[in-house]
Amino acid sequence: MNHYFINNCLYTDFTISNTNCGIAYKSAICDERKQSFTYLLEAYDKEIEYFRNRVGKDRSSSTLKKHESVRKHLGDFIRKKTGADDIPFEDIGEDFISEFCNYLMENCSLSRSTAWVYQIPLKHLVAAAFSKGVIQRNPFSMFHLSPDVKERSFLTESELRKMMDINLKGRVKSLARDLFVLSCWTGLSYVDMIGLTKNSLVERKDEIWIVARRKKTKKPFQIKVLEPAAAILKRYGKKSKSKYFFKTGCYNYLNAKLKDIADECGITKRISFHCARHTFATMAINNGMSIESVSQILGHSSIKTTQIYTRITVSKLDNDFTVFKDNIKAFF
Repeated sequence: MNHYFINNCLYTDFTISNTNCGIAYKSAICDERKQSFTYLLEAYDKEIEYFRNRVGKDRSSSTLKKHESVRKHLGDFIRKKTGADDIPFEDIGEDFISEFCNYLMENCSLSRSTAWVYQIPLKHLVAAAFSKGVIQRNPFSMFHLSPDVKERSFLTESELRKMMDINLKGRVKSLARDLFVLSCWTGLSYVDMIGLTKNSLVERKDEIWIVARRKKTKKPFQIKVLEPAAAILKRYGKKSKSKYFFKTGCYNYLNAKLKDIADECGITKRISFHCARHTFATMAINNGMSIESVSQILGHSSIKTTQIYTRITVSKLDNDFTVFKDNIKAFF
């Protein structure tokens, strides 16, 4: 996580991926908002107002909803703890932070990882207040909560083959399966797949590439289209009368269909569209692609994020040991 100052403003960028939880945060108490807020929710409301005005430019509506959710939980906790509608920064100590995290997990039934994500905006609001001299010490300097990092599920190559080969009844199931398979072979996120246009395909040396921008970060990316992905794009490109390849329904509904498809394939793992990106990363690295290239394809800003996605399979370990043995057999 990076912390840095520009024109006396505290900025923090971070990303976490866990069960669709993630809040990208950047402090907005700068420029015309240089006034020092002495109350927590007063400052957070100003942050959210700034964020809301940036939605559609360099912020996403889904992240705004998560900030609003954090704001609601903070407000409810403060009223429960103090009976007031807000709390001065100077009254926030380690006990307040710890009790808020416990409140999220026990009263709101949130996972430890989600509680970890939800305390991060509080952490940076407090850090901004400290940097402006509103408080004399930062209570987060003595507090630490670790996320509960879970194993990311992925499909083995044989399981992916089952998903690709199964005959499905119904347009929605077929769409859900095809989007999942497309992601497995490209690493594209769900939102980038549904935003994919026919103009995004570019031919280079008789091969097709996807050249576009990430919906979430607006950063450009390029991915070579392998045969399984090319077949899906060709089929849907012929069907679609608009500039987009796919016309989709509700994300959660399609995810539910994926679970049904997995059952039909005899796959017992809990899968979602994000599992497809894990599958891509695992297959790519286990078949020789560098982690740097995988990180760029997945749109990660840090290699550390990519390392969470990757898995070393038994077959990969066996192959690596065979290469190692062949290279050093002269020593035996």
